[in-house]
This record gives sequence, structure tokens and C-alpha cells, in this order.
Amino acid sequence: MRFILGWPALLIEKPVRSLIVADVHFGFEAELAEKGIRVPSQTWRLERSIIELF
Repeated sequence: MRFILGWPALLIEKPVRSLIVADVHFGFEAELAEKGIRVPSQTWRLERSIIELF
């Protein structure tokens, strides 16, 4: 088990390799859009970064 530097994440190797990530704010962009606040989507970037961690 080890923490991932610079991320709110923990990598567990055994018995099954698992990546635990906290505080990613999925859905935050949609919540802002409902309030009329438009921001460029960062979901794809966040997804790619998480996959690279694993």
C-alpha cells in the first residue's frame, strides 16, 4: 500500500491491484451548468490522469 504523491490517492497492490481516489468532484461541472455557469469539461483530462496513475 502506498500513497500517490500529489494526488488524494492510495494504491493497494494485494490481493488485487486497486487504486482508491478521493475528492475528484465528478459531476461538479454538471452541477455548475444547472446553475447557468458554463465551464469547459475537464472530465476526459481527469480520467486520463487517473488511468496513468494506475
